[in-house]
Amino acid sequence: MFNEMKEKVVNAGMGLMKSPMIGKVLESEKFGALVEKAVTLPFKVTNAVMTQRDKVVALLDLATQRDLDDLRRGLSRMESALDEMRNK
Repeated sequence: MFNEMKEKVVNAGMGLMKSPMIGKVLESEKFGALVEKAVTLPFKVTNAVMTQRDKVVALLDLATQRDLDDLRRGLSRMESALDEMRNK
C-alpha cells in the first residue's frame, strides 16, 4: 500500500516537472532563497530555544541532565576508589 502511494506521488511529481511553468519556478532565484530559508528555519528555532533554555537554567541556578550525569559518573568513580581502598 505504501509503495503504491509512493509511486503515485513520484509519478505526479514527475508529471509536474515536465510543466514549463514549474520549471520556471524552480529556476527562480526567489524560489531558491525561499527553499533555503525553509530548510534552515528549524535549526534556527532549535538553536534559539536552546539558548533561551540555557539562560533560564543559569538564571535559576538549576541542574541540567548533563550536570546530573556528571555527578553520577563522579560518584561512581569515588565509590569504585573507596571499594579499592577497602579491599587493600
